[in-house]
Amino acid sequence: MHPDSNSFMGAMGGIVGNIRLFVNMLNQLFLDDTQLQNQYQQSLEIRQHIENLNQKVLVLDDGKKQYLTNGVLRFKNVNNFLFLSCEPVLLDAYDELSNHKYPEPLNCTFVDFKISENKIEGKSVNNSTVKIFTTDKAENLKTLENYKKELDRLDKIEKAYFPFHNNGDAAWAIEKLIYKHTVEIYK
Repeated sequence: MHPDSNSFMGAMGGIVGNIRLFVNMLNQLFLDDTQLQNQYQQSLEIRQHIENLNQKVLVLDDGKKQYLTNGVLRFKNVNNFLFLSCEPVLLDAYDELSNHKYPEPLNCTFVDFKISENKIEGKSVNNSTVKIFTTDKAENLKTLENYKKELDRLDKIEKAYFPFHNNGDAAWAIEKLIYKHTVEIYK
């Protein structure tokens, strides 16, 4: 274990994740050119929508609970499945992050989805409704503002490390979801 970040580092930390990543890449090789081109075009459109959504305050609703987010960290579109990973807003961000307690990204899978100006909504793999949408509730705006202020209080190293850590976790989480739902994706 790494003494400061309490996680495996280097080659030991990513063996299972790398196996999932390579299996996911191999599965993509079996898609025909038309599917890959459509997937690429759809990904460009989704990227534009997510960039626009990330300019606003977002809430992720997984069908059970709603989470205030600091935006979508990463997404991946695979064969009409949309995988999103969001940064959760912490109420005590300074204390948590300065003590190397990094939150897991909030992840969701959309099977059948529609994108509009202010939301992405669809069904999850288990057929529940899932959505990410904009909010203008004063309470949410204040909570996000406080979160950002607490992030600004972090020392220089933590300020640099947290986004790096977050994006890395988001990428691995998405690959894990794709791997987990391989049968549904490619049937």
